[in-house]
Amino acid sequence: MSSILGAKLGANASASAAARQAGRKACALHSSAAARRVACHASVVESPDATSAGATAVVERAEPAALNQTIREGHYEAALVNLQASKADASQASIASALQPADPATTADVTIVGAGPAGLFLAAELAKRGLSVNVLGLDAPIVNNYGVWTDEFRALGMDHTLECSWPDALCYFGEGNEVRVGRGYGRVSRRKLREHLLSICSAAGVRFSAAEVADIAVVEGGSLTALTTKDGRIHEEEWSYIPVGGPLPLASQSVTAFGAAANLVHPATGFSVSRSFREAPGVADEIAAVLRDGLGVAEASKRVWERLWPLEKRTQASFHVFGMELLATLDLAATNDFFNTFFRLPSNYWRGFLASTLSAGQLIAFALVTFVLAPPSIKYKLIEHLVTDPAGGYLIRAYQAQWDASQQAPSSAAAAAAVLLSSQMLTQAALNGLAGRV
Repeated sequence: MSSILGAKLGANASASAAARQAGRKACALHSSAAARRVACHASVVESPDATSAGATAVVERAEPAALNQTIREGHYEAALVNLQASKADASQASIASALQPADPATTADVTIVGAGPAGLFLAAELAKRGLSVNVLGLDAPIVNNYGVWTDEFRALGMDHTLECSWPDALCYFGEGNEVRVGRGYGRVSRRKLREHLLSICSAAGVRFSAAEVADIAVVEGGSLTALTTKDGRIHEEEWSYIPVGGPLPLASQSVTAFGAAANLVHPATGFSVSRSFREAPGVADEIAAVLRDGLGVAEASKRVWERLWPLEKRTQASFHVFGMELLATLDLAATNDFFNTFFRLPSNYWRGFLASTLSAGQLIAFALVTFVLAPPSIKYKLIEHLVTDPAGGYLIRAYQAQWDASQQAPSSAAAAAAVLLSSQMLTQAALNGLAGRV
């Protein structure tokens, strides 16, 4: 059978052109795989203007269940999002020139839908584990400009893909209020990143098919998945759209996403590339495991989702969403006050927050220290947001769920108690430090 990795969240598998921006950044496990013997049937349909046709799909869909997906696809700006997804870059080699073509008569272990950075990186990781992998997507260049912390990209062995870098980053929060972050920052070269991704995919034996998914059919209780694809054309444009926040995926859904489609975009910062690359090896391990175990679609999808979004990370996500929603309510003066406080925190806190590496317990400590150091206006905003905004309720429910789960595992409960104690100690230390400056 063939595991299908799709670019869409939830059950919305229709491939509207406006969604291709997310599609080029993401991939999703769709079926399990005992059936390497079972063909994954795909039909390619000619479309003289697949891009324009897809752009209208957003406004035609009115079901409430599709609202989140519609927003991800650009909502009323879908046409502009489509232009961003379709712009050209002659400096980047085509995917077809670097990877062998997929054979429609041969069933791959895994098919990844979406040929963006996250999809290609995951494809290489899967192929390194001995799986046969096809990437299915438009042969379009990487169009986004990515900014990264240089230490994160260095840890990934990706610093050679940087176009330029700076030893320190400067932020300005108000006229003349310069804050030196004390952390190197870099701009990724789209060409170098593309070359690196295609190189590791080629070396691992990944194959490519230039098409897009029009429909996916799942046979429940089995391992057969059918794909219908269509060709599309690429146009040129200038635009940028980064969907952040939104609900986390349900473990029960059959389409398992990765990258931006799996909500790996940090809600409060818009960063996603480094995290997607960090998560790819673990997700590849789990996909390989479910293929070896011959699981059905539902169980395979559930296991991969749980690897990508375990309870701990879901709790962390609730905190990040709370932060995003809070920032959206602040005016310019309050935003400056908030970030002046943010960068006064110990560097391990603000670095960890930006990189999504703080645990749920560490995020509570982060919040407590932030509250202590913040001016009264921000303290009030934090309390008001926690009590009155739906994001506050989401945060509380998520932490309550983790606490309830910890009661069933003594070691986890002990760890939670230790985190709480350390949070209190850190808060007291911050209070002492603040008193010393007054």
